[in-house]
Amino acid sequence: MENVFVPDKNGKVLKVGDEVNVPEPNGNDIHNHEFVGTIDSITQSGFVNVIDGDNDMFCFHPNRLELYDENDNHLSPDEIEKLKKLVPSTK
Repeated sequence: MENVFVPDKNGKVLKVGDEVNVPEPNGNDIHNHEFVGTIDSITQSGFVNVIDGDNDMFCFHPNRLELYDENDNHLSPDEIEKLKKLVPSTK
């Protein structure tokens, strides 16, 4: 359905064509692991159909999804500092 917008778990607007983070499956899911997928459609009842990298489609309630941000590294400042110490300097 076109021109339907629903909020993700953080209140950001989801629309057809957006990339979203799909969480680890819960007891009712049929996907096997978390993944980044593309919104194919949004139903009249507000459910979101997401296509994965294998072109399989899965249906989710939008509050389980998160708009994908390729600039968001999902690491805390402490984790970033620990990683910096592990990576040798190129200076």
